[in-house]
Amino acid sequence: MVRIVACLVVGGTLSALTLPALGSPPSHVIVVSASGGGSFLEIQPAVDAALDGDTILVKNGSYLPFTVANKALVIVGDGANVSVLGEVHARDLEAAKTLALVNLKVTGTNGSDGLRLENDSGKVRASHCTFDGATLRDGGDGAAVQNCRDVAFAHCAFRGGMGVNGMLDTPGSEPGIAGRGITGSGSTVTIHECSVVGGNGESGDGGSDWDGGTGSDGCRVDQSALYAAASQFTGGNGGTGLPSSCLGATGGWAGIGVLLFGQGSIGRMLSNTAVGGTPGCDSGALCLPECYPQQPPRAGGTFVDVAGFAASIDLPTPVRENTTLPITVRGRQGDAVFLMRSDRSRNVYVPAWGSTMLVRLRSPKDVVYLGTLPSDGAPVVYNLQLPDLGPGVESTTTYLQLMIQNPAWPRRLSGVSTLVVLDSAF
Repeated sequence: MVRIVACLVVGGTLSALTLPALGSPPSHVIVVSASGGGSFLEIQPAVDAALDGDTILVKNGSYLPFTVANKALVIVGDGANVSVLGEVHARDLEAAKTLALVNLKVTGTNGSDGLRLENDSGKVRASHCTFDGATLRDGGDGAAVQNCRDVAFAHCAFRGGMGVNGMLDTPGSEPGIAGRGITGSGSTVTIHECSVVGGNGESGDGGSDWDGGTGSDGCRVDQSALYAAASQFTGGNGGTGLPSSCLGATGGWAGIGVLLFGQGSIGRMLSNTAVGGTPGCDSGALCLPECYPQQPPRAGGTFVDVAGFAASIDLPTPVRENTTLPITVRGRQGDAVFLMRSDRSRNVYVPAWGSTMLVRLRSPKDVVYLGTLPSDGAPVVYNLQLPDLGPGVESTTTYLQLMIQNPAWPRRLSGVSTLVVLDSAF
């Protein structure tokens, strides 16, 4: 049982707050360190050895790709430079299980995606991660989500890999198609405070009369439900056609910021920005450029624009016991801020609030009033004092989400943050 004491400092005043403890079972910690000193040098053998509920703590370093097959784990980078060179793959997660990925920088290799999620009936949570698709003739996606019931991203960056000149893999081939920032099929995807960018197409090879490569969409979902708040979506640019003579080459098409594709796709959007990519230019018979129109910021499917201002919560993780945890929140002046916390996550869209509930509350004590925000958009820091975890407790994981309310507008919910608290021995 963990007791958390919070102190809010605003305008020189100090008020103490005690949050009730969670009854989640303690987590066993497996340390991975590429430089030695941990139980494993790579992430995959740690995943293979882990049991449901374990925390895999990854120290700074560069690591090989890994796959999680139907395991409920927390995989958290301990530092600013935890890099995975190759695809992170999670598949076949059963309905009762949750996989959390935190503080990882993933770059696809050999045409792979950064993150690939397949056939997950359980919950996948990723926060403070970077997922880049591989650069090859056809670029990899930042994240590819297929047939997943509940995926939520917060404070992540996604970038599709560039579709480069084919000579990298097939000499004399024209540029390929860039990867998307996020692609989803038959899934429910929730995005808070993320950057999602489609890959750019490369220009044609001036010595081979090739057309420009095709830029990709920032986010494309097919027969899926998308909820996005306070995020940026950018379509990739098309490459320019570059012939060696005045015979003409076609510029590459560009990507759309957000594309809903397929029957039943719906996108609920709150306080986002979206920009379409710029197509490449042709080189015509007289070697004069002729460009296509700019791509739209979004297209297809059914979009529901949710009015209002997105709530924001951010915090560092992992943290150690007996330290101070700063939680940064943003909203609008006069917003009453409530902190919701749980050892379990879920995904339920609440139409009256225009937001998605991402924590599973078990009692009224799991909702705690923090205070009122003094101004629009200005960060307010709540300092939480973390006590000792207690004998034999190596780690706990808590999911935190803000609820803000104001008489002038409906309630809004933030994204979900994964708080990992470690014993000081780690």
